[in-house]
Amino acid sequence: MKKETLASIMASLYFRADKKEYSTVNWALLKEGGQWFTDFDETIRGEKARNGANAFQSWIIKVQKR
Repeated sequence: MKKETLASIMASLYFRADKKEYSTVNWALLKEGGQWFTDFDETIRGEKARNGANAFQSWIIKVQKR
């Protein structure tokens, strides 16, 4: 795969207004047909490699079409 079709973005997700509980995720992106999409398989693989088997254990990710 060409290098210019892959990217990543790191985001901190805060679970409380005081920002004392948060998680940081490195989202893998894949460009197809001129548009960028989240590569969930690669994101999960990468998070498990960095954070072990418990990565995403308590997450519910809802994806909605705009």
